[in-house]
Amino acid sequence: MRFQMICRRSSVWLGRELINGLDLGGVAAQAFEAYQSGMAEQLFHFQPRRKEELVVSGSGGSFVLELPMGVLSAYLPTEAEWKRRAPAWAQSLWPELKRELEDWCCKNKAQFHIDPSADVHPL
Repeated sequence: MRFQMICRRSSVWLGRELINGLDLGGVAAQAFEAYQSGMAEQLFHFQPRRKEELVVSGSGGSFVLELPMGVLSAYLPTEAEWKRRAPAWAQSLWPELKRELEDWCCKNKAQFHIDPSADVHPL
């Protein structure tokens, strides 16, 4: 099953999570506090490359997600699949990755999909 996300600003996403009373927990709570103080820093950096791949780099290393170019689209595994297949250093960072990838897609006019079969592999 594939889920397509629409573009929305991270402030709206974070605000809605709080309004809905969801527990942001650990890194997400820190990211929200940094965002509120105007000092938010991205955890991930995105670089498209040939072969329809999106290189994602963070403090613990890099990995590759699918980025089909026919209709520019980024694919992220569901959170459950992410925890099974992601690099160890990034397994707990799915909510932040989702938010930052969603923002990147909006800025780059790309579609964003959450798909349990989406590929993720080391660089």
